[in-house]
Amino acid sequence: MWKRNFVAMYRLKHAGTDYNDFPKTLRRWISDQRTYKRNGKLGKDKAKALEKIGFEWEMMVKKQMKRRVLQVTVDYRPGLLDSWVDSVTHKLAMLRVTCRHLSAR
Repeated sequence: MWKRNFVAMYRLKHAGTDYNDFPKTLRRWISDQRTYKRNGKLGKDKAKALEKIGFEWEMMVKKQMKRRVLQVTVDYRPGLLDSWVDSVTHKLAMLRVTCRHLSAR
C-alpha cells in the first residue's frame, strides 16, 4: 500500500497536479507520512525515498507562517508593534476559548 501511494503521489506531483486536486485518500496518506516522521515512526528508507522525489515535510502554510514570524522578528523595534502584538494575543486567547467551548459540546 505504501509503495502504491508513493508512486501515485510521484506521478501527480511531477505531472504538475496541485496538491488540492490530489484524491482525498492520497492527501491523508501524505499527512500521515509527515506525522510519522515528526513522531519518529517513519522508517529511514521511506523518508529517504520521499526526500529523493522532493517531498515537502512542512505544509506550505506552515512555511509561509514561519517566514512571516521571522519577518516580524527582524523588523521589530520596541514600541512599534506593541499594539499589533496585543491585538494578536487577544485574538489568539479568544480563539482558544472558542475552541475549548466547541470541544466541550
